[in-house]
Amino acid sequence: MNKRITFALLIFMFFAKSEICSAQVYEEPPKMAMPSEENKDLINRIIKITEYNKYFEKVCLDYLKNKVNTENWSIEKYETLKNNINLERFKYKIFNTLSNYNSEQLKDLIKKYENNKKSQNRNLLIENKIIDEGLKSHVKFNFS
Repeated sequence: MNKRITFALLIFMFFAKSEICSAQVYEEPPKMAMPSEENKDLINRIIKITEYNKYFEKVCLDYLKNKVNTENWSIEKYETLKNNINLERFKYKIFNTLSNYNSEQLKDLIKKYENNKKSQNRNLLIENKIIDEGLKSHVKFNFS
């Protein structure tokens, strides 16, 4: 009798487990949102007008200088990492973050930044929390 119960339990467990496993489906994660080519051009104009590249370089250099002082890096290591500062490798984060802006919104931002020099220093790229967190992560990953 024990053999029948054990056999029945094994059969039950096999079918119960196969039902659970067959219900699992692997799905690819969603693709990164990217703007249209027209909007990429507009975002690149915003980057240029606001001189975000200078801000990007300053953040990277400040991080590197801090590392040199706290971890006694050699000048060679500092110079090598300094020469690797490149906004192009970070632009995908900016494009991804601004992908939900339409062309008109981006054009309005361009007009605002072109007409008001003060707004260039306090702009969407610097004040956006997602871009800022991405920049901090980028710097730590690429310059540590």
